[in-house]
Amino acid sequence: TVDRNLKGSTTTMLVTVDRNLKGLPLPGAMSAADFLTLEGLMHCALKKLITNSAFKGSYFTLTPGTENSLTEEAYRKFVADGIMFESPAGDAKLRSAGMAR
Repeated sequence: TVDRNLKGSTTTMLVTVDRNLKGLPLPGAMSAADFLTLEGLMHCALKKLITNSAFKGSYFTLTPGTENSLTEEAYRKFVADGIMFESPAGDAKLRSAGMAR
């Protein structure tokens, strides 16, 4: 739920895909190419939302070298501001499941 009366506030959303999409394996079994395919599909869907005036916003990715990639400086600022989580590479369970590549 978003309170649209909060002027000047920032609403953030972390999208985590925990289930597979048709044609893609579950995240733990995904290759680098699969992740890029998933990123492209999500980017397309989010672009459609962003162009809708009811949603607006910005989309950033942690995938280096792609459209909307965050700089290291922007990433650190988002982490410091509590907008973004630290890298999942520090979580042993995520690493063991192949989710922190």
